[in-house]
Amino acid sequence: MELWQEMVEAKERVQREAREGGELVDLPCPFCKRPRSQRSTCIRCTLCATNWLQEEMGLPNYLERDPRVARREAALMANPIKPFAGRLGEDANG
Repeated sequence: MELWQEMVEAKERVQREAREGGELVDLPCPFCKRPRSQRSTCIRCTLCATNWLQEEMGLPNYLERDPRVARREAALMANPIKPFAGRLGEDANG
């Protein structure tokens, strides 16, 4: 199969999935710059296969970033690492 045919088929598949999946969202995907579609539980870029989940929309700049990075930052901020070096000395002394 020629590259051109593959590109045409991929474009048609993306357009078909966007029509079937839901309405298009005004904000383009930050990776491929194509329109994303609104689903019942997420906003999806079909071309990049990336989902922005509805329950995470409160994260800062969520729709403009990679959702994996935003989730990791939120997880790290929720469970800050506590320094333990000072406690080791206290435990050793009694």
